[in-house]
Amino acid sequence: MLKFIKAVSIVLRLGPEKIERLEKDSITDPLTGLLNRRGFQERLTIEKERSERYGHSFLIVYVDMDNLKDINDSEGHEAGDKALTSLAKKIEENCRIMDFATRSGGDEFIVVFPETTEEEAEKIVERFRKIENVSVGYCQYSSGITLEEATKKAEGRMYEEKRKKKGVD
Repeated sequence: MLKFIKAVSIVLRLGPEKIERLEKDSITDPLTGLLNRRGFQERLTIEKERSERYGHSFLIVYVDMDNLKDINDSEGHEAGDKALTSLAKKIEENCRIMDFATRSGGDEFIVVFPETTEEEAEKIVERFRKIENVSVGYCQYSSGITLEEATKKAEGRMYEEKRKKKGVD
């Protein structure tokens, strides 16, 4: 009971604005402002359940920055961070309000586009391919495929595109 009272006391002292900020920080990548792994997994779980309940598919897009190591090595990590935040902004500019994205690794991003048809998926992927210095892979999630399979397929396509750019088959 004492722990509960102490917790309530802390919450009251912080105030609603501070609590809201802490909640947002707990699901946001500090560099890019996109969702972190925790926030992304929460949204992805909700979207998967919505998709299965209503029979809507959604698109998973993997985006990888092609030259982050070169930028870090030649211009420094601050320049690399600026390149990452710039890419995150471009990703957000290519998203609708219902879409969501995460920085899943150093220079890898995953974007989910709910309620997306195959035709819409092609247009979305083409927009992402127009972003300079990125490799893109995608997969449509729908019934008959697991979320893990769809994610792996999108990631595999991204790496395949990256290998082709380097001239490795």
